[in-house]
Amino acid sequence: MEFVYPIDYELYSAEELATIIKFLDIVEECYTSGVELERYKKTYKEFKNIVRAK
Repeated sequence: MEFVYPIDYELYSAEELATIIKFLDIVEECYTSGVELERYKKTYKEFKNIVRAK
């Protein structure tokens, strides 16, 4: 299964994009094989700190 996400790459720094993509990878993993809840929560918190700021 291939996922496509509409990300405006001009809005974020390289570090922020890496965090966003890391979170989206975790979401994909949730759908395909499962993820530990604490790992998901940690990554989600990092993601929301970036997205909320923009």
